[in-house]
Amino acid sequence: SKELARLGAELNKVAKEADRLGEELAEARGKASGGEKRLAELEEQLGKETEQRQAVEDGFRKLRAKMVMNEKLVKMGERAAMQEVGRRKQMARSSIARMLNGQAAGVFDSFVAAVVASKER
Repeated sequence: SKELARLGAELNKVAKEADRLGEELAEARGKASGGEKRLAELEEQLGKETEQRQAVEDGFRKLRAKMVMNEKLVKMGERAAMQEVGRRKQMARSSIARMLNGQAAGVFDSFVAAVVASKER
């Protein structure tokens, strides 16, 4: 009977230890579940941030392409403006040359007329 009581006490002791270990296991599983949940949240957040970064990089590439295109358009506009300035300068030179030639011809004609008039006298 002493042996039975000792075995009963030992069985209670083992049962209490098993209950304690079961509780620890449940707690550890809960923590693990919480950790898995947190891991899933972090993975989702990382996915969103990766998508946002990709969107920003795409936007940057588009802006860079627009900037390059605008630089090309500015250069083309500058070239066209310089060509127009050259064309207008040439037109002005031609107009001035015609005007001067006309005046020179008029002066020459007056000179010739004066020479002819002086010979006639």
